[in-house]
Amino acid sequence: MPIFEKTGALGLLLLLLSIFFKFHQKIAEQLSSLLLLALIFTFASLFIAYCLSYLLKLNKKDEAAVAIEFPVRNLALAALIATNLFENSDYLLFSAVFFVIQTPIMLCLIAVNRSRLISKESVLPSGYS
Repeated sequence: MPIFEKTGALGLLLLLLSIFFKFHQKIAEQLSSLLLLALIFTFASLFIAYCLSYLLKLNKKDEAAVAIEFPVRNLALAALIATNLFENSDYLLFSAVFFVIQTPIMLCLIAVNRSRLISKESVLPSGYS
């Protein structure tokens, strides 16, 4: 793993830990609603990404890339809006919970897409893609 990936992962972990430490009481109080909102937001983002891919008539590889990137970019946007536009760090709470909920969902989606693409490529005769 290159140094920038390690540094970025460590920075993200530290950010999440600081958010959860600062807001642990609020998280405990609002956990069910935060979980529900994070799930709705994640699946709505996935649905929108697949609709855009369909409308743009993207191939399967590009469709997978859009489906994976679209919700992830929305997470970064949510954190940016929370801290800069609203100038309220309380909104980071949703971003942090959203990240923790979204990550396993997106990892499963990546694994499914990767295995689907690999199995499709192994069926094709050599020289075709």
